[in-house]
Amino acid sequence: MEYNPRKILDNKYILKKQIGAGTQGEVYLALKIGDNQNNEYVVKLSKKKNSSEDEEEQRNFMNEIEILKKLSNSEKKYVPQLYDYGNGYLKTEGSNEDESDLVKRLYLVIDYAEKGDLYYYLVKAPTGLKELHAKYLFKKILEGIQYCHKANICHLDIKIGNILLDGNFDPIITDFGYSQLIKDSNNNILKKRGIVGTFPYICPQIWYNETYNGIDADIFSLGVVLFNLVTGNCGFATSHKNDKNYKNIYYKYFNSYWKDITDEFPCIKNISKEFKELYIKMVSYNPEKRPSIDNILNDPWMMEINKMNEEELDNLHKNIMEEFIELEVKKNSDNEVIVANKNTAYTDKDTDAGSRSESQEQYFDESLKLKKIKKGEKFANHYLKINELLPAKFMNVLVEKIRQKYEDCKIEVSEKKFAFVAKFDIEQDFEEMEEFEEKSNICNIKIKLYEDEEGGYFINFIKKQGLIEDYYEFFTEIKAIIKKLLE
Repeated sequence: MEYNPRKILDNKYILKKQIGAGTQGEVYLALKIGDNQNNEYVVKLSKKKNSSEDEEEQRNFMNEIEILKKLSNSEKKYVPQLYDYGNGYLKTEGSNEDESDLVKRLYLVIDYAEKGDLYYYLVKAPTGLKELHAKYLFKKILEGIQYCHKANICHLDIKIGNILLDGNFDPIITDFGYSQLIKDSNNNILKKRGIVGTFPYICPQIWYNETYNGIDADIFSLGVVLFNLVTGNCGFATSHKNDKNYKNIYYKYFNSYWKDITDEFPCIKNISKEFKELYIKMVSYNPEKRPSIDNILNDPWMMEINKMNEEELDNLHKNIMEEFIELEVKKNSDNEVIVANKNTAYTDKDTDAGSRSESQEQYFDESLKLKKIKKGEKFANHYLKINELLPAKFMNVLVEKIRQKYEDCKIEVSEKKFAFVAKFDIEQDFEEMEEFEEKSNICNIKIKLYEDEEGGYFINFIKKQGLIEDYYEFFTEIKAIIKKLLE
């Protein structure tokens, strides 16, 4: 068997394997050198600093360390414990690498959430969790955010993808890179402005470039999470009043909202009246109408959980674990098929598109869901399976398809491999856009394709110029073009 040497970080941690990657860097499962109990930890490793964009990510990385230092203590309520952090060298195990030739990397060490990302369980539960199970899990998430708020921290990027599960399938709230203080040293509420968060979890005040309170923004995001848990879906794409679903919430046409959303997701007809009332309050346009976490915890929808004794809660927890274990089996089974179907050998010969397996199609659909946005401008990488297409041919065809759809679109192809910028002229369709400081009649999007370590390809969308709404519209339409190309 071939031996693959592992990485050693700061002469303290053995990085067993990479388990994730994001805008800030890589995530590894690690062991601490000298720990005879072989406890497993997560090491988050910053990117090497190569650009101004990477410098900003370094600042976010340092911010996460400072936030976790404030949150880490003996209570540790549904947030990760920060065990270590620093700036260390990354060496190859058994090598004689000279440290003078290496670049130091920022790192932090936190709990390992062995059951992974809640998002990937809900993908296998397209109609959501059982409502009682959702109550149990949501209460713990609420208590975790409440713990943060009491520590003067607002999260500002709450979403299903930032909630991990430990060995007991209890939540661990992660990714505090964009988190901020709620109050200043004089106990004054810090009003915030600017885009931070992820579609569709962003509160309306961010869309309208208004100042907002971090707690109010977190409550809105928790409302979207609540809908995710109970229905397996999102109740709107954006919290802008021009969104086809959110407009009914904005104008308080609640009966119309539930009718339209039930037509879209029929499973919703079975959910309780109490859930609907709580959800509508949490995602209200007016932040003053959103309930506090204390009020949510004591809402009529939560009463069933609140009245349970310890034995009843233990039995409920066992049932929830059984439900998640079933979803975990589905998730792991599908992942095995996807990995088995990956083609890691590209040739110089053109091949026909051919047919794609059901699991590949499913993986493509799941991975193209909206993910983390860096300050409203950059979507995280969306994994595309393009086994049957040569990447250069794929990008050339994509450029032509965009030109055909948008005759006035100007496309500049980068000299760098597999990258181009599409420039769109925009007609402002509604007066509300005048409220944005960023008002523009141009939307420029950079689209870049690059290979991962397993023979697949990532595609990256970056808003270079223009309004978020325009960017989101073009992103959605280009995504549909890509999907059709891969059929």
